[in-house]
Amino acid sequence: MEAEERLAYIKRLEELRDSKVLVYFSYT
Repeated sequence: MEAEERLAYIKRLEELRDSKVLVYFSYT
């Protein structure tokens, strides 16, 4: 169960990072 939570957390971080990158490129 702990591993699954960690995977979900990493997945969420990657999604946030991707959205930030998209916002960054949309502003430049």
